[in-house]
Amino acid sequence: MKSILKLTLAASVAMMIATGCSKSNGSSSSDATPLPPVLASGKLADGYLSGALIFADCNGNKTFQSKEEPSTISDASGDYSLSIPDSCKYATLIASGGSDLSVSPPRPFSGVLMAPAGSKNITPLTTLVAVDPSFASKLGVYDVDFVNTGISQALLDLAQQVAASINIISSTTKISDISVLINKIVEPIASSLANVDLNKPKSITNHLVSASTSIFTDIEQDNPDMTITDSNQIATDLNTTLSFISSTIQSIVPAPDGTVTLDPINSTIASSVTDGITNVSDSITLPIIKVTDIKIGANTYTPVTNTYTVPNAQESDINTSFTATIIVADAVSKTYTTDLTLLVADKAPGNRSAQIIISNVSIQTSSSLNPSQIVIPNQQLTATVTGTDSTGANFTAVSLTDDQLSAILVPSGNEVTVKMNVLLDKIKSNAGSGHPLNDFLIPGEYLLTVSATGDIPMEYINYLMILTIQ
Repeated sequence: MKSILKLTLAASVAMMIATGCSKSNGSSSSDATPLPPVLASGKLADGYLSGALIFADCNGNKTFQSKEEPSTISDASGDYSLSIPDSCKYATLIASGGSDLSVSPPRPFSGVLMAPAGSKNITPLTTLVAVDPSFASKLGVYDVDFVNTGISQALLDLAQQVAASINIISSTTKISDISVLINKIVEPIASSLANVDLNKPKSITNHLVSASTSIFTDIEQDNPDMTITDSNQIATDLNTTLSFISSTIQSIVPAPDGTVTLDPINSTIASSVTDGITNVSDSITLPIIKVTDIKIGANTYTPVTNTYTVPNAQESDINTSFTATIIVADAVSKTYTTDLTLLVADKAPGNRSAQIIISNVSIQTSSSLNPSQIVIPNQQLTATVTGTDSTGANFTAVSLTDDQLSAILVPSGNEVTVKMNVLLDKIKSNAGSGHPLNDFLIPGEYLLTVSATGDIPMEYINYLMILTIQ
């Protein structure tokens, strides 16, 4: 396998220096020369990531807006190609989800990678520059393509320590919301290195350990259902993992040009991160509520962001039901109240979208680390359907009441099924036969998102995939 960190900063760093540095919120500095529309393409590397969502954060809110922001999914080799329109040319690129190909079998990627406007590849180092453009001058400008060659030992060490810190925190705290990941984890990690000598691995380790420990504490304060039993042990475990990564990288014999790759130690680094996640998690207690399996009709999906193709499908083959299997693990018995959101967006060529929000859904956990039952008690459920038609115009919102929802949202054990055909029938009876959702699932490509907010800490339920109907 190719090196995890055979990456390029050349395009992003050179572009930022030439333009006065792009801002990460989608705007440019006042003296910047406007960039032309660009086809962003390259590698997604933290270990090459397959099936990850990459989008241009056009409005700078760090949250994917399916109708306004261009997006794509990385392929089986970690490659991606994304057309950035002129109106979004200063946007930061953000990647999340997918599977890390550096381990066997591939494991779900729980962190976030970013890159400033003009970048080619999206990596831990471009993430630092996207958060703080001053890292561009600290990292230096390179005139080689790091995808095809090696990287300096110091930069490889920096990149891997940063990547490991982000992965350990995000995997352990189970945060799935992209904006929360960036605000609570990625940005504090980058800020901790602002005044550090990036050529001194031990100094990097010390600052990352201190910053990461503080991040855990901050997340605990914001989420009362998360409990840290031993912050000192977390710091010790982080130090052990990052120091091991650094010493392993330093043991690589550089090539004649002074560069190194992760090829000879790839599996060792990946294993050390996995061990770090396991060790740190021993000091944390928190609820884990996540979608683990998606099923539409008779088709079953794995719990990673991916592309799924239904060849020669009829609408009746797809809209029978949408089932989410949810795993709930908590240290105490508790009931969470949440809003369940189902978003369907027609990416091309139409402009149709529908967002169905079902409110007052209750999810009950048990005092066990095994999957528990989820229940939806007899309470007043409501649902609101909003969206746009094929012309891009907003259609009239449709409201559904509890008696109608009882036939739409069906719980069974740790599964919740949204019966799409019943939902569409209810919409037809409420809004009329001409409603835009009546023939929504026709051949095309759709972005399908299931998420939940509300009492559940940090949006634990989050699932996204691309569905293509031919």
